[in-house]
Amino acid sequence: MASNSDSLTISVQELVEKDFFTLAGLEKLSDAEKDALLENILNTIRNRVVIRIIESFPESERLHLDSVLQGEDEEQISTLLTNKHIDVDRLVAEESLTFKSQLLRSLAEIKPSHA
Repeated sequence: MASNSDSLTISVQELVEKDFFTLAGLEKLSDAEKDALLENILNTIRNRVVIRIIESFPESERLHLDSVLQGEDEEQISTLLTNKHIDVDRLVAEESLTFKSQLLRSLAEIKPSHA
């Protein structure tokens, strides 16, 4: 059975710089379809970042974290994350690239090969 590894090879630069829809071969989707897919992607990334933040806190501090997050006070949240040396921008970038890569691999596995 032929391997799809050649179609899965995307440079880090391409992954960072190129539009997801172009890399995925989904340019022909309507704007509404793209918006809906992008909303789902962003929600997934947001959830993954929140999980990583929660997991970075010791169990004994998670109630406090939950309380701060539920309060939705941006300044208090920012102060807490800064005090814990949590770089949210870095987490978002990491999760975005990881999820983009995973989606592209999944799409490449289900799309017919155009060899």
